[in-house]
Amino acid sequence: MIIGGVLTLDEAYQAINYDTITLLLGMMILVGNPQNMLVGIYSGWSYGGFFLRLLPISLLSLLLNFVLIYFVFKKSLAGKTCRNLLLF
Repeated sequence: MIIGGVLTLDEAYQAINYDTITLLLGMMILVGNPQNMLVGIYSGWSYGGFFLRLLPISLLSLLLNFVLIYFVFKKSLAGKTCRNLLLF
């Protein structure tokens, strides 16, 4: 999309950032996706139990996501404040 000129580098950063954060945070709740519901049903875990079991993995994945996005978009992010990065 960037090479074809459809998205600028900043737009690609924002799209990737928001999409991956949403997916990663959705993986730690029971109703985040259908697979989680199946795991919850067959394992007998409660909503809170599922959350507590997946919390460490989800937070580690979220941290790795931020690190990866930072290094991929390092030049594009230079000189921007945290507020500029989080808002469109």
